[in-house]
Amino acid sequence: ESLGFQSQWRELNDVQSLTTRFEAERFYIEGVDFSAQPPINLNAVVIPVSDEASNPVAGLLGADAILSPRYTIDFTEGEVRLQTGPVTRADGQVTDIGLLTGMARTYRGIGEIRVMLDSGSAYSIVNPRFGQRIRQRYGGIRFNINGVDNDVENEGRSVQVRALRIGGLCVGSIPALEADLDIFRALDWGGEPAMIIGMDILQFATVSVDRQSGHFQIDSTAPELACNT
Repeated sequence: ESLGFQSQWRELNDVQSLTTRFEAERFYIEGVDFSAQPPINLNAVVIPVSDEASNPVAGLLGADAILSPRYTIDFTEGEVRLQTGPVTRADGQVTDIGLLTGMARTYRGIGEIRVMLDSGSAYSIVNPRFGQRIRQRYGGIRFNINGVDNDVENEGRSVQVRALRIGGLCVGSIPALEADLDIFRALDWGGEPAMIIGMDILQFATVSVDRQSGHFQIDSTAPELACNT
């Protein structure tokens, strides 16, 4: 609103988050300065959050704010590097709307699983189909998973993911949450093992995005999590 937005609820778009699909307005923001690139214009989504909601940020800067056709995010160092070189290994795809999706492998008996990288998720989340194949759970502990609109809560329970490998990143064992999120249905992944890879794993990785080839590459920043082969 401080930039001139006035809510009229006339021109709406469907917006898909991890937890739900909701209607939202758009606001055109001119001359956004971000990093060492020319100012850009953004057709931003206005998230319908009430004034009473506790929200520590003024917005979420998406991949549409990055003009460079190739860039690398070093999550360990907290850096975004623009104009980087082409990827040397295709660990996943960059979808037409900018999602980073691919296949990961885990221990025998589960095999390949579909994954999406999401730096907006604090924890990694598996779908119920993947959860059915995980033996190690933690009793009746339940967690509430909130989306960006703060309106829909999803219940999750703690599970242990073992021997996860995606690209050059190999994780021996990590706790995750099992939840039936709406994003799994939106991606048509409900009937097969799938996982959202969040910051609990990405904090040990660099992700190089190559829009020209349509692929991304993920590597470990921690020697103990680098794959041997």
